[in-house]
Amino acid sequence: MSLVHNPSLQQHCFTMKTYATFCILLVCFQLAGGDKIIGGHEARPHSHPYMAFLYLQKGENSEQCGGFLIREDFVLTAAHCDAGNIKVVLGGHCITCQEESQQVINVIKRVLHPKYRTLNHDIMLLKLEKNATLNNNVTLLPIPPKYFRIPPGTICSIAGWGATSHFPVQQNGRLQETNVTLLNWDECKDQYGKVFTYKMLCAGNAEHEAYEGDSGGPLVCRGLASGIVSFTSVIRGQATVFTNVYTYRDWIKKVLESN
Repeated sequence: MSLVHNPSLQQHCFTMKTYATFCILLVCFQLAGGDKIIGGHEARPHSHPYMAFLYLQKGENSEQCGGFLIREDFVLTAAHCDAGNIKVVLGGHCITCQEESQQVINVIKRVLHPKYRTLNHDIMLLKLEKNATLNNNVTLLPIPPKYFRIPPGTICSIAGWGATSHFPVQQNGRLQETNVTLLNWDECKDQYGKVFTYKMLCAGNAEHEAYEGDSGGPLVCRGLASGIVSFTSVIRGQATVFTNVYTYRDWIKKVLESN
């Protein structure tokens, strides 16, 4: 089984007792052509005003990820989207266009979860150089409150500027969206085995999913940031796996309070 760790072409392989070899793709794809997120369509401009486009600079290579604004000066994303130099674009729809609505802000501090290791604890907070200006095009996305649970079968939404097809991989500069159904624990565990932990959620399938370049974007269920796009399998029919935001509420709160 091969897992796409939504971004790149550098592969990191590791061995597990239950499975053979898992190969993880860890870098974000650059923009290319395309017409819709896998199984989705172009979003109405600024209908996901919490979305953030992350421009990652790693040496001579430029890559991309998604994220979302949870405080005027903080974006939440996946830890595997880490890079030495990150610019955040808020209020964008066509990310390759010049839009008056866009706010481009540098990241001055990256806070990865201290236990992050490849697939586990795939969560990171980015502190912005200055506060974002909140308006109709730039808003905050709340995380789940204490004791709140999203039941399996819930229809949730995902959005991103990532790949719009599997083969060949294509991407679009305009924000894409699709709906996915949250699966129950047993279904997720059956698909991913020991890789899947209680700090993860899974939703969708090969026809409706986040893919390369969508890493770090939110799984939005009932208006709340329930998950963060982490990885998916290249095997057709398997769900996208998300970091379960609810299980990191205390860590997020601690970081925000200290900054």
